[in-house]
Amino acid sequence: MFYRISLLLMAGILTACPMKEPPRQTAPTNTSPKQKTPAARRGGTSWTLSGVGNRARLGKLTPRQKKLLRTQGFFLAPQPGRKPGNRATHLFHVYERNDYIAFPSFVTVDLAIDTTHAYFDAVLREVESLHLVPKLKGALSALMKEAEAVRRGARTRRSKGAAARAVAYWAVALRLLEQPATGDAPDVETVSPPAGMVPDEPARRPAPKAKAKVQLTPVPATVKRLVTSTVALIQKAGGHLPDSIVRAPLDLTQMRPRGHYTRTGVLQRFFRSMSWLGMASFPLKGKQADVIGVMFLARSLLGSIPGKKDLERVKSVTTFFVGGPDAADLTAAARLLAKAVPNAAKAPADVLARPASLKRYAAGLATLPSPRIRSTASSTDGPAQVRVMGRRAFEDNVALQTLIGALNDIATKGPDTESMVRAPGALGSAALLGSELAKRLIVNPKPGVTHTALGQAIDRGRLHITGLPAGRWSQDAYHGTLHALRSLLPAPPATAPRMLRTLGWRLRALQAFSSGWAELRHDTILYGEQSGAECDAPEPPAPPGWVEPVPQIYERLASMVLGLDKRLRGAGIPLKTRPSTGRPYARPLADKTKNLVGLLHFLRDVARRELLGKPLTVKQRERITLLGGEVEWLLISLANTELLAKRDQDMAVIADVFTWRSAGQAVEVGVGHPELIYAIIPGPKGPVLARGAVMSYRAFLQPVKNRLTDPEWRKRLASGRIPARPTWLRPIYAEPVRAIKPIGNGVSRCGPSSGTQLKL
Repeated sequence: MFYRISLLLMAGILTACPMKEPPRQTAPTNTSPKQKTPAARRGGTSWTLSGVGNRARLGKLTPRQKKLLRTQGFFLAPQPGRKPGNRATHLFHVYERNDYIAFPSFVTVDLAIDTTHAYFDAVLREVESLHLVPKLKGALSALMKEAEAVRRGARTRRSKGAAARAVAYWAVALRLLEQPATGDAPDVETVSPPAGMVPDEPARRPAPKAKAKVQLTPVPATVKRLVTSTVALIQKAGGHLPDSIVRAPLDLTQMRPRGHYTRTGVLQRFFRSMSWLGMASFPLKGKQADVIGVMFLARSLLGSIPGKKDLERVKSVTTFFVGGPDAADLTAAARLLAKAVPNAAKAPADVLARPASLKRYAAGLATLPSPRIRSTASSTDGPAQVRVMGRRAFEDNVALQTLIGALNDIATKGPDTESMVRAPGALGSAALLGSELAKRLIVNPKPGVTHTALGQAIDRGRLHITGLPAGRWSQDAYHGTLHALRSLLPAPPATAPRMLRTLGWRLRALQAFSSGWAELRHDTILYGEQSGAECDAPEPPAPPGWVEPVPQIYERLASMVLGLDKRLRGAGIPLKTRPSTGRPYARPLADKTKNLVGLLHFLRDVARRELLGKPLTVKQRERITLLGGEVEWLLISLANTELLAKRDQDMAVIADVFTWRSAGQAVEVGVGHPELIYAIIPGPKGPVLARGAVMSYRAFLQPVKNRLTDPEWRKRLASGRIPARPTWLRPIYAEPVRAIKPIGNGVSRCGPSSGTQLKL
């Protein structure tokens, strides 16, 4: 089977039919499904179902489905089937099925968000695996060697102990990067095609899981036992770490590889090593103050030019994705050491450990800023500290710090589980970014409950967001993506299509934000500080279609992708060469970027055209019809394979984003399998019903000792053990719609169309 992968961008959409604008609606304080909205109490505006041309294809609608269509023009519903093999597991599956059955498509912002997430995730793991892992290994080897040279020259008991700790610190990071843990994945990813699909690419033999001899960089004998025991504890991701190397507590449960880092053994080891470098802290004040520990690590950095260069390379490239570190890093500490100790890069251990040297260095370190992020819900403002490569301070997480006190009060009085999940998760971020609806859902989680202090804390947190310079949102990919998602939060203007001005759509937009935020936190879980095909097939006439008209989100996502591409080019990452995976279908990053940006710009242009009320061209309608196949091709290219592997056929992802230390619970946010949206859209001959796919957002508490990985989350979904949908989304959901039958034998396309045969 041979596919010509060209991803030629066909464009177009149906002629827009203007609809009478309804009056503005005000979001109620509580959105319980039993409550009537102000519009409902007034009689509101309604969509006339009798004029919908293809309504009969959905069969008999339930009273709730009819009510939601009449009052807001759409409703959301679960997929009709429960059998695992007959359920869409990707958004594009729904659009491919729509094409097959010739049913109009409602292209949601979720498709753009999820496809951009797949790009972000794929580019990050490729850069990490092929470029950062070798640099990190070189840095750690050189730094350990330098630290050992300093240790060998130590003569006093104090200098020997401090120097040995520095050697052990670098050795632990190096061993974590090189030594597999029990149960780790193979280093080379195996590609398993979906059932019934045979790829052109010959099957790759999986890496052996037998106990093959691992080549490890030798560790100095003086610290080998300490390094071995520390690495074992970190690989278990549980228990308590002795203060033999670092004196501050370390949450080992957060060092369990999660997110995309479970895909290969290389990524699992990279996760552990980078977690050690990013989480292990050296406080500068209080009982745990460790100025001498910082001093000897800084001496290693100053004394090893290759080590310093490679470590800076790793830090700078990751900054393109997630921004700079929160706590002061070792580079800043090394600059201060150079000022405090003459010829510090070559200073002997005994000179470093002198009281006068330590005193001068401590005075310099006292000028370093404290971290902006508190790592748990029960901690107070942390003292100044140094981390070698600290985790990153996301601005919505910084603003979240204003909520900690009010949240602790709520948690100790109830606890109010609803608030414990909502505020630290996606809703909290949305509220801090300006969403009044999200704020109401947090402050008034249920009838009769008002968290006044929490509302006041949200207002204070917003001051941080509004005080940020405009350029902050384009400095890295995380904040660029967050800025794009933010465009879903403002109340639409009076000139917006009336569907967008309903309370229902604002809840749906908040759902899309929440799902996109969960995917973003999944992609950056290591770094964030925790608080179409060209074919010769005949073309039937394209049915009507619609793109969710929020052009800002498509434009901002494209800007984020282009900004990341520019930074990677500037850093010398080879974007125009094929990655050295050994697979014939691997594609350069530049091609992947071009394809994604082309898709996002198409959606932007169509959305702008819809808002202007202009008719959409035949090319645009055709491209909307084929959008499912186009997105599948794009995801295939991101995976560097010929067919989308079985592993990549499931979009479900999970991430823990906040830790309640006192309760031993983590807030998990996740995206499950697609759910469906049915909406009335304008068509050339009058309004029709269209179907689209939305992301399924979930948020819940999970014991910290069992922080979930993607495979565990997907296994839970497959077994039917799905956490309840957030209560604030109930008002826009209805019962499942029976599967829609195709017209005739269905529309068949060449190329991969894995969603066509699903009974949706």
